[in-house]
Amino acid sequence: MGLQSVFRKSNVVLLSEVGARFRKPLHRAAVDTDPSPVHIRFEHLHKRYSGIGDTVALKDISFDVHRSDIFGIIGRSGAGKSTLLRSVNMLEKPTSGRVSIDGIDIGTLSEEVLVARRRRIGMIFQHFNLLSAKTVRDNIGLPLKVAGADSNAVRRRVDELLEMVHLTEKADVYPANLSGGQKQRVGIARALVHNPEILLCDEATSALDPETTLSILELLREINEKLKITIVLITHDMSVIRAVCHKVVVLDQGEIVEQGDVWTVFGNPVAEATRALLSPLKRDLPDDLKCKLTDDITPDYPARALLSLTFSGEDQSDGLSLANLLSVAPDMRLLHGGLDRIQGHSQGTLLVSAPAETLDTPALQSLCSANRVKVLGYVPDDV
Repeated sequence: MGLQSVFRKSNVVLLSEVGARFRKPLHRAAVDTDPSPVHIRFEHLHKRYSGIGDTVALKDISFDVHRSDIFGIIGRSGAGKSTLLRSVNMLEKPTSGRVSIDGIDIGTLSEEVLVARRRRIGMIFQHFNLLSAKTVRDNIGLPLKVAGADSNAVRRRVDELLEMVHLTEKADVYPANLSGGQKQRVGIARALVHNPEILLCDEATSALDPETTLSILELLREINEKLKITIVLITHDMSVIRAVCHKVVVLDQGEIVEQGDVWTVFGNPVAEATRALLSPLKRDLPDDLKCKLTDDITPDYPARALLSLTFSGEDQSDGLSLANLLSVAPDMRLLHGGLDRIQGHSQGTLLVSAPAETLDTPALQSLCSANRVKVLGYVPDDV
């Protein structure tokens, strides 16, 4: 669907309503008028595309998105992420099932009421969708002009948003002269122009380099905290989920295979699809250690046990006790790995070596707070 048609379909409003919405402050109250913590609810959602060979995109999808959360939906290409995201504003209508916002089944709304509902849902796209012949200011203000807003009201709102996304000095610049990160900031500002309650992010960082991705994710976190806005993002990158999301759903071939708090999914992935998505973040056994690893102790020279210490974040939040480690194995050496801090929980894997003849594995596991201690094999004493 083209950008102009999206604007026509979802942003055309009565002038009186436009005026009323523009007079709202940018910062929301911390507590919404609706006391329910559930903002978006998916109930037994199915989506089938008919044609040459039916395609089932979604199968019995049910979960809740709580108000003011940053909620991640992750899966590989073809998992159904985009179809699920676009069902929130009914740009993709499900074959069966319900999508409710604030307890209202949006699939039952008339076209007129649905148009009004869409104005409360902003959307950020992967490829920015900026109009090259218009300046930054004009790109951000375009939905308001299409809606017939007063030019002074448009300018005030655009100025507020330019400040929020840190682009005030770029107001009169054209998209060709912006970096990818700056273009996405314009897209974010445009998505916020109607003061929405929900922000949908469709692979919003996929076209950006890692450093720029981090800055955009930080901006989304800032917007979430300031505006108390519910953010739903889809991605194929687990590092994006780790950086900003509170909860996550993992999709595989149109089905939910795992869901929960981000730290629990990262710390103890159950589904094969989740483990595959997490694999780029893992610190595998380095090749130089792998080539020296043996299954048995070699009598020719003193051997050290190579151990993997895995921390899932359960039952502890203060990280690793180095003193406890050394009390069990004073000659222990840290060789590889690292710990991440996710939602207050220390998680990760460390590779260590210790003298094989004095190693007490059960004591080590008990004292170092590791969820799993595994002897991978044995390496020479000089490792």
